[in-house]
Amino acid sequence: MNAIEYALKHMAWSNQKIFKAIEEFPEEIYELRAAENEWTIGRLLTHFIGAAEWYRYCLTGQKWEEVVAIGSHEILKSQAIHLGNLDSVLINQATLPDESVSYVDESGPKTVLRSLILAQTVSRGISNRMINFSRAETKTPA
Repeated sequence: MNAIEYALKHMAWSNQKIFKAIEEFPEEIYELRAAENEWTIGRLLTHFIGAAEWYRYCLTGQKWEEVVAIGSHEILKSQAIHLGNLDSVLINQATLPDESVSYVDESGPKTVLRSLILAQTVSRGISNRMINFSRAETKTPA
């Protein structure tokens, strides 16, 4: 197992732990913000899904699915399953040779190494998790 694959497996485990932990809070958690004009926790969790959809698209060419906004425990549970499936795709990508992959974004065609996208997946995931938990811990109603 290479380092990126290991990091992606840890990220997938962490995603499921976070989604499960959020279920323990009252549903008001989804509307909390750390500061004015910042994303809500629900929006950040939804971003986990959107980001994984984007990375899957960049790596495989498979168009992303419509992302469902997470605003309740029921939606959170269904999206946790979807995120697990997306994480499996990303983990599988880490087992492939580090070749160039091409995709199109808002500024046009791009070609980068697979490992660059996978490394970005992990590094962005870490920052999103840190933001999420700092918000949950500092703003959760008693």
